Amino acid sequence: MYPKLLNYFSRKDRTEKEVKQYLEKSNVGSNDIAFFISKLKAEKILNESRYVENFIYSKTKNLFWGSEKIECALEELGVPTETIREEFQKYTRDFFLENLISYIEKKKIQKNNSIEILTLKKNLFTKGYKEDLIKEAFLRLEISDIYESSTD
Repeated sequence: MYPKLLNYFSRKDRTEKEVKQYLEKSNVGSNDIAFFISKLKAEKILNESRYVENFIYSKTKNLFWGSEKIECALEELGVPTETIREEFQKYTRDFFLENLISYIEKKKIQKNNSIEILTLKKNLFTKGYKEDLIKEAFLRLEISDIYESSTD
């Protein structure tokens, strides 16, 4: 079973939850699951910190995800909250802001077209960006946000 498990890791890093599910689906007993997980950790094959670091970098650079969407996805994958927090500390607010600005620039919207701005803003919320970061990016790019709430 261990060679199959190593092959499972050959395509990409995995979380402990993913490994448990894979082993359970393969009808491996709970004692053996614990053994395999501890062996994978000891050999540094299963490393959730590395997984989170790669996940954050990949999702921000390839899909332009914001911090909230990344955090939710990692929680769904069963990564411990503490591990997520530790890895997020390596990324500054400016990292996400620059990534957001880069994404908006690629969209090439008309800066005064209210429909395009509203559509973009909805898209940015869906991608997991916080409102204050969106506002700052809009300011830097001189995009007029006519839908900005007046209760700020």
